[in-house]
Amino acid sequence: MADHTRVVARRGGAWFIDTVICGLAAAIPALLLGDALLDETRVGDQRVAWIDDVLAVKVRDTYIWFRQSELLIVAGCFLLAVLLVMVVLPGRRGWSPGMLAAEVRLVNR
Repeated sequence: MADHTRVVARRGGAWFIDTVICGLAAAIPALLLGDALLDETRVGDQRVAWIDDVLAVKVRDTYIWFRQSELLIVAGCFLLAVLLVMVVLPGRRGWSPGMLAAEVRLVNR
């Protein structure tokens, strides 16, 4: 059984787990929706560029292209995950997935 007076490290671990979950909520749609291209002619030597309402992000030697609608979907998934994991679950249930894994609860007295 864990010592209930030493919670700083467990709270940090819980926060890390929650942050990874929120990051995955944005990364998975980004990976599914982005178009990978090797075309450098329109971007040049930049790592990030806006071209004709399309965002181009350089990852290693490949450019990943996102249309505005795809960016809105990714941002919406991230915002929904943050609201659910960081606000709604702790507010309604007293735990988040990270808090549950670290055996930390939010107590309101």
